[in-house]
Amino acid sequence: MMWPARKLWLRNSRRRRSAVNITALAVGLCVLFKLFTTRLPYGAWSYRNRVEVFSSSSEDSNPCRRCECRRGGVVCRDDPRCNYHVDSGRPRQHQIGVAQSDKHQGDIHVMIPATGERLVGMTTLVNSVWKNTKSSVMFHLVTDKESYEHLQIWLDKSELRHIKREIIVFDDEWLRGKVTMRSTRADLATPVNFARFYLPRLFPDYNGRMIYLDDDIVVQGDIKELAETDIPLGTIAAFSDDCNNVTQKFGSYQGIYSNYLNFDNPNIQKLGLRRGGCVFNGGVFVADIGRWRQQHVTDQLECWMELNSKELIYQSGASQPPLLLVFPQRSMINPLWHIRHLGRLDGVRYSKRFLDEEARLLHWNGQSKPWDYPHQFGAHIWRKFYVPDPLRKHLPVR
Repeated sequence: MMWPARKLWLRNSRRRRSAVNITALAVGLCVLFKLFTTRLPYGAWSYRNRVEVFSSSSEDSNPCRRCECRRGGVVCRDDPRCNYHVDSGRPRQHQIGVAQSDKHQGDIHVMIPATGERLVGMTTLVNSVWKNTKSSVMFHLVTDKESYEHLQIWLDKSELRHIKREIIVFDDEWLRGKVTMRSTRADLATPVNFARFYLPRLFPDYNGRMIYLDDDIVVQGDIKELAETDIPLGTIAAFSDDCNNVTQKFGSYQGIYSNYLNFDNPNIQKLGLRRGGCVFNGGVFVADIGRWRQQHVTDQLECWMELNSKELIYQSGASQPPLLLVFPQRSMINPLWHIRHLGRLDGVRYSKRFLDEEARLLHWNGQSKPWDYPHQFGAHIWRKFYVPDPLRKHLPVR
């Protein structure tokens, strides 16, 4: 027979153990949730493959900056209590040690995005750059999770295994609620097509120059010449204008602002842009990432995308219109370093001799790509640099 006091003690003991078990279970679940929801941190630079999944954050993880998207643009204010570093625009307290990318100042940095079937364009472009320069080039290849393994095999099992490169997996969470497509071309809405907007986030410890190239390009000149493009103080990047002398001579198509922007919108009217003013093509540019970071360019681009999701700001294109809105002032690259519109079926009058001997960079912007249309303008040059797919998933049309 058990005494009442003994029964009471056992009952209370069981309750205490149950409470401890429930508490331990709750703590364990919280730890597991934290592990599975914490994103991968920014990784270290590498001459070989580097796989990173970048998560959404502020442009430079700067708690001292406050930006608001308002009508007519983005307004950013910096907290005067923060001690800013003159060179990078980031608080000194967040610069721990020396950026690893500083060790590779002698390299020319080239960023190229591509996914899926367009990996054939990326690998061909990389080969053309590599074959036509004696300079040390670091390739930053941006793709998605589904294409990563295929790209890695393509590089490792071809002559491109000798290049310096890193593979970056782009996180489309950055674009949530920002991309509104009014174009009939679905390929323009691919998340990596907007990777060029996020240079400071993709390269948080690098403030030098970055060459951006679309995947439907081949390079015939020495990329060092493009890297040395003049970017005067007061400008952030250099583009190729659609009204330069080469385009006027050989191409009847010339882009103007009214082809892209809705000039009936008050936010566009405030900018003072001319309807008939010549635009530039954002498929090739040279940017100073340090200045990009200081001027909060990524915030401005996101601002216009978010505003366009609420009202009609631009009516065609995807990544091109925000660039036009943010870069009314820009430097110019040599016209021979962006021979474009080769993917169009009309309006191009380039001669074979000009493409073979004078053009430094060929761009098949438009719907007709050289891997799908073997008789397209200049496709014979593209085929010279083609790198076969070891998995034979993406083969060009012969």
